[in-house]
Amino acid sequence: MTLGDQITRVRDLARVATSSLSNQKVMDLLNEGMRQFAKDVRGLQTTGFVTVTPKFYTRTNFAFHLATDSASATVAVTASTRDYASGTLVASDLQTQIASTWASATVTWSPTTFKFTITIPSATSITVSTPSRADYVDATDVIFGGGGAEAASTWTGSFPRRATVESSLPTTFLSMTQNPEWDNLPVYPAPTDLFSAPQYAGTPAYWQVKNKRLRLSPYPTTQKMCQIYYRGLATDYATVSATTTTCPLPTEYHEAPMYYAASVASENEFDSETANRLNARYQAEVNRYILQENNDNPNVRPFTYREWDLKMGSIDALN
Repeated sequence: MTLGDQITRVRDLARVATSSLSNQKVMDLLNEGMRQFAKDVRGLQTTGFVTVTPKFYTRTNFAFHLATDSASATVAVTASTRDYASGTLVASDLQTQIASTWASATVTWSPTTFKFTITIPSATSITVSTPSRADYVDATDVIFGGGGAEAASTWTGSFPRRATVESSLPTTFLSMTQNPEWDNLPVYPAPTDLFSAPQYAGTPAYWQVKNKRLRLSPYPTTQKMCQIYYRGLATDYATVSATTTTCPLPTEYHEAPMYYAASVASENEFDSETANRLNARYQAEVNRYILQENNDNPNVRPFTYREWDLKMGSIDALN
């Protein structure tokens, strides 16, 4: 059913007129109903892909030492605390900070190589190293992947350490249903301790979810196909004018958010009898979805050793 069809049906079920319940209000109730339905059935099973994008946590006492052939300074990474900031934002902060000593300096972030580049046109050499001030935290590893020197007006860092430990999950994510896959290979769950002080980069072998972010260990330095299987929410209707948009729930459950919306609308009109009746129909849709899902995914008994050997073509099993 489309949004327009559902809006009309909700008013019929709740027996309210347009003057009492605007299209916008009905859409809001339908969105609320879809979210509630997804939560009541423990999430809608779906699959998706995660894009690895380096993110940074920076503080005003994170710093590095920058020197050219004509000047040197200890540079704070940022003047404002940043949480889970993009490389582009961090590059902007770096440029502002460096420009206080080298006015013409620029800093860029490459979304393809995952590296920062510092350019100081007047310099013939650039060196990035550990800050000497005791009140600063050394940020050379987490921002530039370490220090170094270039006999040029441009200096490019290495891969920022730990920048890809976490990757954002879809906004509709609720919980995983099975292990994610990295480059078509399964990644296995691991305890929090493994991610508390990540040391190694490479092909991810372990995963954890925290604050709707997928954590990987070892952390990747390049993008590969990262597929996830999860329970999530349906996507809300974005605008009431898009009346031809189809309900994002499975077709056979399009009535569920309508019953929910109509029940709330009836309750707001102090029609408790109609509200209770419609809520019961909504609950029946929830129960039907759960029953169908369980029937579609029966528990299968494990193979015996002999059955497994036969399946894999073991010579011993055939004797």
